[in-house]
Parts: sequence; structure tokens; C-alpha cells
Amino acid sequence: MEQEIKNSLDTSQQRFKIVLLGDTGIGKSSIIERICSKENISCFEDCNVEVGVKNLSIDNLNVTLQFYNMIDSKKSQIFRQKRITGSFFKDTTLIILVIDLSKQSYETISRWMFEVEQNHHFFSKKYKILFLGTKGDRRRKDAFLNNLEQLGSQIAVYSNKFKQNILYYEVSSKDCNSCTKLLDQIKNLAENHVNNQYKDETIVTAINTDNVHLR
Repeated sequence: MEQEIKNSLDTSQQRFKIVLLGDTGIGKSSIIERICSKENISCFEDCNVEVGVKNLSIDNLNVTLQFYNMIDSKKSQIFRQKRITGSFFKDTTLIILVIDLSKQSYETISRWMFEVEQNHHFFSKKYKILFLGTKGDRRRKDAFLNNLEQLGSQIAVYSNKFKQNILYYEVSSKDCNSCTKLLDQIKNLAENHVNNQYKDETIVTAINTDNVHLR
């Protein structure tokens, strides 16, 4: 699966891999469809994975955003049953945990964050996590503040556990601009990732050069 996608990409492009996690029916596929045109979405039915591709330019560098989604994600054991864990998570730069805001409970967060914790060794070294709320227009008004407080507490707990500032964003089917704003946020993360990669390479080169002079 991974190799098929890589073969279709220009080798001169930087890749920014995004994995969407969350239960079935909460809008993961819809998010990918809004960001990537339909002709740039492929479904790999043998392993229940869909991949969307979005090309953009960052600092005159071609960058390819790759969105991975487990189609039948309600059955989280499919990761191990299909033995595709490595190729699904390998080199992931951004994990987007999608949460259904119309439900009172956020119990699924712990289940999916367990998957993140168990598989983080497959990820890119400087990966990021973003919590994404969907269906906010359907949430119960009387439970809104309680749920928001509960969600905020969980984000704080996981930010501390994963030693990073976990981002939070919301998209709504009633707000056409929300996915555009989400894409802008992803672009910023991709730009930071590309710049950090460049800095790392510069540091390594400088160290190697110093070693040569020391000899």
C-alpha cells in the first residue's frame, strides 16, 4: 500500500503524512473529500484504507499532504488483524483524532490515544497531535459546557503525557470555511515541519564539517 502511493509521487516532493483516527461515521472521509479533490482519493479495499493527496507549495518547495483513514475504523483490532499497522502509521507527521461533539461522552478518546501510544515508534520523530471536533452544530446545548470542560481536561492530560502542546480545532457541515481554516492550520504545521527538517540537516552538515576540520 505504502509503496504504491510513493511510486505515484514526484521524488522531489516533501511528504507530510496525516493519519485520521476515530470511530466510523464521524466525518473523517468527508473531511478528506473537502480538502482533496475526488480524483486524488484512492481506496485500498484489501486493507480498508483510503488515502487522499493534496499538493501545495511551501517556501518554493513542493509538499504533498497525504491523508490516511481507516475506513472500518470502528473495529480498531483491524490494525493487528490485517497486519498493516506499520505501513498505516509509518512516518506519520500529524495524528488527527476526530471526535463527535454531538455525543455526551468522550470515552473513545482514551481508546484511540492508546493506539497512538502503542504505535508512536512508527511515527516521524517530531510528530504532532491535533484533536478535531465534528458535528458541533448537533451537540446538546445543556451538555455543552460540561463536555467542553471534560474535553479540555483530556487534552491537558495527553499534552503532558505526550510532551507536546496538543492542538484543538472544530469543523462543521454548516460552516463551509471551517475545512479551509483546518487546511490552513495543517499548512502551518507542514511549513514548521519542513523548516525543522532543513535546520536538522544544516546542523548535521555543520557537525560533519567541524569533524573534518578537527582531523
